[in-house]
Amino acid sequence: MNTQKGMTLVELLVSLVIGTALLAGSLTVLTSNNASLRLNEALSSVQENGRFALSKLTQDVRLAGSYNPQAPELDVNGIEVTTEQAEVVDTAVGFVGAFLSNAFLGSKEGASGASDTLVIGMQGGADCTRDSHGYGTVVVAGQTVAREFHVVNEYYLDANQLKCKGYDGRVLRGVKSSSGSSNAVTLVENVDDFQILYGVAEPDALGAFTGQPSYYATADRATVAVNAGARVVAVQLSLLLFSEDTISKNGANRKMKLLDNKASVPAEARVYRTFEQTVMLRNAWNAAVFGASS
Repeated sequence: MNTQKGMTLVELLVSLVIGTALLAGSLTVLTSNNASLRLNEALSSVQENGRFALSKLTQDVRLAGSYNPQAPELDVNGIEVTTEQAEVVDTAVGFVGAFLSNAFLGSKEGASGASDTLVIGMQGGADCTRDSHGYGTVVVAGQTVAREFHVVNEYYLDANQLKCKGYDGRVLRGVKSSSGSSNAVTLVENVDDFQILYGVAEPDALGAFTGQPSYYATADRATVAVNAGARVVAVQLSLLLFSEDTISKNGANRKMKLLDNKASVPAEARVYRTFEQTVMLRNAWNAAVFGASS
């Protein structure tokens, strides 16, 4: 007769230890995988938002100062197009004091390192919020298109949201009565900082421009330079975005720096990424060098 034996106490303890070790290893791998997944999702979200924000800003800024007085869709009712063209070019980047009916509107430096504000102008059928300000439509070459006018867009940060608000430049210049203002729209959320520098072109001794930036300056310095006869021909954009969720404290002491701002340590343990782009203002450059806009 075969005698069956159970596990000895030592064997049972060894089995428990091995099982516990395997379980702990599995939990460690699972936790690590979850952390990696959350990190990758956070990185992907931040990258997507950052690329969209920078693409939108770059696209709009490139149009700053554009104006075609011969465009059939341009609304010219009560408008002197030569004067308006000069106004649009001069306020391709509009600084504080540039607009008669809203003296406080304009590109400005944030106080004590706070986020900056960017204001640009161009000819268009709608502002950045898709508001046409009551100009309606017109038929051009058999196609119904939006009537175009002097568009002014303002970009700024509000409660970690990059927002845009549009204006009728003709109302701002005091040549047209207001038909109401558009509400601001949010372009991107989870934005920690928005900084801007302006490429200033100084004229030479003969008053001529090369069109290349002589230096990059804050809004305050650029305003002084423009009032003295310089031109803004480029804009440097910089955004700092963060993830929706906290990830870990790894790298929490890493310093972040945007353009001329002092380096600082983010307050929360999130994924932070900077996005920067320098945009040449072709229309402002043409106006400075050749005295024309397109």
